[in-house]
Amino acid sequence: MTHNTSGDAVDRHEQILIPFGNKKVKETSVNRAPFASTFYSVGEDQSLGNMLRAQLLQCKHVVFAGYRVPHPDVAKMEIRVHTDGEITPREAVLYASRELVHHLDLLSRRFLLEWEFKKAANAAAAGDGGAGAWAAEDKVGDDKGPRIKEVEVSPYGEVMGD
Repeated sequence: MTHNTSGDAVDRHEQILIPFGNKKVKETSVNRAPFASTFYSVGEDQSLGNMLRAQLLQCKHVVFAGYRVPHPDVAKMEIRVHTDGEITPREAVLYASRELVHHLDLLSRRFLLEWEFKKAANAAAAGDGGAGAWAAEDKVGDDKGPRIKEVEVSPYGEVMGD
């Protein structure tokens, strides 16, 4: 491993590497509390911890969710989850992870859509009617510009109806 100029911390890009044979996430039951577990994750930091905690707290069966990063120079994170007993902490984390991936995918699609709209607006302002920005997606290539169909979109960015 290479070190930064101060010589005491591992470079950020190398913190996400996990040695062969080691697991990314490890679960440990909390003895003092029923339906509680602590998950230790290697190669993660505050970013994922805060998003996952917020997603866990939206689950009606999660009583408590918190995270901590023991030291900012080490890419390790701990998440503690307490549930009401209807689901296990592992099920709660899996559910929250799936929901988080869904939300991030939705955010990515919305961002790309807005990016395309911005490119089309810039192209229209430049005088080519906006067709240049949409040609790759539209596969039309005519001078009429992009064909835009109005659709109703849900608050989650999903197209409703046909």
